[in-house]
Amino acid sequence: DRPALRRRVVAGAVLVVLRAFSLGLVIYEMATGCTLFTGENYISNMHSLLYHPPTSFSLSFPDSLANIILRCLEKKLAHCFASATELRRELDASIHQTQRP
Repeated sequence: DRPALRRRVVAGAVLVVLRAFSLGLVIYEMATGCTLFTGENYISNMHSLLYHPPTSFSLSFPDSLANIILRCLEKKLAHCFASATELRRELDASIHQTQRP
């Protein structure tokens, strides 16, 4: 049944994006001690989370990791990580890049 298969594929892609988004939020909050999306109340916070891009941030870690966080938080599906494997490759590359003398 093609429609059912299509729904499962789309659901799988959405799940990858949601997990990457959550990971991006956790990494950001761990690195900064701050919440990325804030609002006056729950409704404005959710609106910011859904519709506004993350504010730019400067952190004391490499640009490659900041770029990974921003890509995790990307709202456009075409710019998100396509898989957990792709995200892991980027994280590994960032770690190896920072370990070079």
